[in-house]
Amino acid sequence: MKNPLVSIVICCHNRAHLLPQTMKSVFAQKYEPVEIVVLDDGSTDDTPKLMSGYGERVCYHWQENQGIAQTRTNGCKLAKGEYIAFQDDDDLMPPERIAVLYEALKQHPSAVLAIGDWAAIDEDGNPTGHRWLPERSTKLQDPILFHDGYKAILWPEVPAAPHTTLFRKSDGEKIGWFDTRFVKASEDKDFFARLGQLGPVVYIPKVV
Repeated sequence: MKNPLVSIVICCHNRAHLLPQTMKSVFAQKYEPVEIVVLDDGSTDDTPKLMSGYGERVCYHWQENQGIAQTRTNGCKLAKGEYIAFQDDDDLMPPERIAVLYEALKQHPSAVLAIGDWAAIDEDGNPTGHRWLPERSTKLQDPILFHDGYKAILWPEVPAAPHTTLFRKSDGEKIGWFDTRFVKASEDKDFFARLGQLGPVVYIPKVV
């Protein structure tokens, strides 16, 4: 059976100096098929020029500055995939990220959200040694299903950040996407908490 399309939504703003590393990691994904949607929230640097060099490999859209919550929502609405994975413009994804998260959702079909671990990097992309690692992760390698997704995200028992997650576009539509009152930050915590109210979340103790 053919895999469903996953839309990788990248929101960016004036980070042309970091985007080449980010895009390289996105292009290296082992999962297929994917589409790459880049939503530029009013960059005034060389981001448009950089994106033009990727041609049809990227669906690039520039907009007047609207803030991160509206930008994430706009990117999701443009996405054509059944599933959505966020990638921020200052992050990197291992080649197996999408595959790992999708397999966890297949293993736990009741889950509305798959969440992996994250590890911190410096501006050159080098690991700093810091990692979000819950105590139970040191003993388990298999995915962990949290039946109360809302509690798991708000406690927090899982690292629900945009660059660690995979979810169905239809579930994002159910909760009305991002709350635009969060102009600069916290829009992600609010979004994933509301997503967790729809059902369980599955956590994979692996850096994604």
